[in-house]
Amino acid sequence: MYILPIIILLALVYTIYNKIKYTKFRNNSKKIKATIFEYRKEKGPFRNDFTLLNYPYVKIDLDNNEYIIQKLSYADNYSSPFMIGEQVYVF
Repeated sequence: MYILPIIILLALVYTIYNKIKYTKFRNNSKKIKATIFEYRKEKGPFRNDFTLLNYPYVKIDLDNNEYIIQKLSYADNYSSPFMIGEQVYVF
């Protein structure tokens, strides 16, 4: 009779604990300013799903006139949430 409320309460406590831990990890990490370079349509991470998703690629400038192009894990099928040339913080 009391099992279901206890399970829900434990799940809520576990979720809150993970959210607090994630927020502390993110706030303490070094934020890097990157520029949205382009969008590429690539296959999503799901098996047997051939939907092409828009993955944003960012350009991270290094100190000695070099740069790195990195794919963000954020993808969207319908829109491009960032403008090309927009600067975003990554960590």
